[in-house]
Amino acid sequence: MESVALPMVPVKVKAHGSDPVITFAFLDSGSNSTFCSEQLLQRLKIEGKKTNLSLSTIHAENSPVECQVVDLELYDPDENERLKEKYVAVIDDYLAKGYAEKVPEDELDRSDGVVWYLPHHPVLKEEGPGKVRPVFDCAARYHKISLNDCLYQGPDLNNNMIGVLTRFRQEPIALMSDIESMFNQVHVTPEQCDALRFLWWPGGNTELSPEDFRMKVHLFGATSSPSCSIFALNKTAEDNRELYSEEAVNTVKNNFYVDDCLKSVPDEDSAVDLVEELREMLSRGGFRLTKWLTNSRRVAESIPECERAKSMKYLDFDGTLVERALGLSWCVQSDTFGFKVKVKDKPPTRRGILSLVSSVFDPLGFAGPFLIPAKVLLQDLCRMKLGWDDDIPELALVMAAVAM
Repeated sequence: MESVALPMVPVKVKAHGSDPVITFAFLDSGSNSTFCSEQLLQRLKIEGKKTNLSLSTIHAENSPVECQVVDLELYDPDENERLKEKYVAVIDDYLAKGYAEKVPEDELDRSDGVVWYLPHHPVLKEEGPGKVRPVFDCAARYHKISLNDCLYQGPDLNNNMIGVLTRFRQEPIALMSDIESMFNQVHVTPEQCDALRFLWWPGGNTELSPEDFRMKVHLFGATSSPSCSIFALNKTAEDNRELYSEEAVNTVKNNFYVDDCLKSVPDEDSAVDLVEELREMLSRGGFRLTKWLTNSRRVAESIPECERAKSMKYLDFDGTLVERALGLSWCVQSDTFGFKVKVKDKPPTRRGILSLVSSVFDPLGFAGPFLIPAKVLLQDLCRMKLGWDDDIPELALVMAAVAM
């Protein structure tokens, strides 16, 4: 009798409306389908749609099998524990860096009542797999009021995105970087920190009772944070105007979009000097410019390796390096913008076409000539009174393809 040894891993399985159960899964690279036992279905307390399959195994080919089709979700049983460890580490880092602190016993009860508790939870950061960022929900309501309802937004001090991107295209040597945790570098006045309280377990030990902590810096998600942080950034440049060049000061004021710096200069010497000035000047205000990118090898070599973007640490200018620049795809070597669209993932329906068109972020209008025919097609389909998920007539698709 033939036998096959397969690797086996623990998994958590869940079906819609059922509680998750822990079981084991065989990893079979030769299989193009996923099967589960009747015992697992009984544990999940579900039934699927009955059907017949033609199954091929090492013992026989195309054997008829009666089975049920079910929709299951798989989870890593240790996923929550790993997420907890990462989140505890991040909160501990906030405490170590002075972004947050435990509320002293003698300050727990404030007579003026300026106290607010923020719910918080971890989210996975897009720029790195497994990286966790805490989110404090400033929009969470209690008795129909949220913290954001009580905050002034302040003036819009941010630069126009189109202006920043246009100036980024102006000169041949391109520079891009961002400020590390920008909002967290700007402190809140001590008497207002109690409006940023949150509950946390000492040392991340959930066996203990949670205690009162409070943030000491501006938060991502608070209505006032962008205006306050950009004001602090511009104030840093203004306060150090006499120590640095006019070019460096104007770069801070005109070439930042929130925490992202996009700048172009005429030559490499100017770029090297500007990078050094910007890093030194902003560090005086507590801001760290990091993740530097440039289309010049010489300029990249002048930047400390620890301050370069991960993709540029080893100065590999031979391959194709594509990075995000304010939502656009920037090819570093050729210094050009491009677009990446996953057409195959969208069904040929009104909903699919609208989703596809809306997914193209194009603030400068480069893709306009390609998007307009699709928008015209959407108008025509609307006039035809097609439903959102109705199949589109082939003639309409052909006419749209010809127009493109």
